[in-house]
Amino acid sequence: MYNHPAHESAPIANRQPERPWRTCEAAAWAGTSERYLLDLARAGILPAKKISGTWWFSPSKLAEFFGVDSGDR
Repeated sequence: MYNHPAHESAPIANRQPERPWRTCEAAAWAGTSERYLLDLARAGILPAKKISGTWWFSPSKLAEFFGVDSGDR
């Protein structure tokens, strides 16, 4: 039987949900200014969510956007 790569990863129940980053954490990781990230998020270029006035960024989506392997975080 063929084992699909998705079946080789940890079961969903064992995966920890990814903690989103605030703008300051995302900017520090990306090595850029908070203003630059916010401009990209507001323009809809960079995936982010604004909740109660605070912007939140997914570490894995940031890595994808900047072309970095998620394991390099």
